[in-house]
Amino acid sequence: GQYIYFRNPDGLLCWCNTANTQAVTELAPVDQYNVTTDYLVYTQGENLYAMSFSDQNIEQIGEGVFQNLSCDDERIYYFDENSDFVRMNTDGSEKQVFGK
Repeated sequence: GQYIYFRNPDGLLCWCNTANTQAVTELAPVDQYNVTTDYLVYTQGENLYAMSFSDQNIEQIGEGVFQNLSCDDERIYYFDENSDFVRMNTDGSEKQVFGK
């Protein structure tokens, strides 16, 4: 099914299946979030996490400043504490810093 992701008024990251919008799952308070094809990616403070949709396993994949978190089908993009543009895989590997 299709899922809807949102932050509730308390800042908790939530999701529900469009087939049953009454069954809402609450995860945790987050600062920002985005999705790839296979992962829900979010920040809490200075930590970056990725949750696999297949098994809902959550991995911390980075620490630092994550401004303007964005994703495409496979990768995560953000600006770091130096305002450098960064790209990496959803498992934290192949991190590339492109500069300003």
